[in-house]
Amino acid sequence: MQRRQTPRQGSGQSEGAVQSPFDAIRERENGETWQEVNVALNQTLFDYAGSIRYEAMLKAGCIHLKRLREKAYGNLMAKNPHEFMHCLEVLNLLDLGELVFAAVRKREETRDKVARLDFPLRTRCWKVRCSSARRKGISRPRSGGR
Repeated sequence: MQRRQTPRQGSGQSEGAVQSPFDAIRERENGETWQEVNVALNQTLFDYAGSIRYEAMLKAGCIHLKRLREKAYGNLMAKNPHEFMHCLEVLNLLDLGELVFAAVRKREETRDKVARLDFPLRTRCWKVRCSSARRKGISRPRSGGR
């Protein structure tokens, strides 16, 4: 398997080449910092996927997260390698935020501190799993020395 060579700066090949989003983050002089994107992501997850949820709010949160991702790729900047690494971490957190929304939308029940307004009841499936574990003698793991 051959590796595809990417054009490097100053090599003369970069005239018609498409710039990667990571190069754009490093070369940008004005834009959003990683801290701003991180705060926006945290606020989005808190507002749209918090302890009280329903389908319309989760859909709106997914849309907002996609807009935030597009804005981050278009405006994020890094002044040095240290900030660039934080930018990569925030972009990874945006991916994880998308996974959180997918998992939250899939969970169609209300349990303990997490309320789903469009599914106010618990599913019977969880109760069946717990009772079958008790019949088999499986107990919860204990913390501590015993």
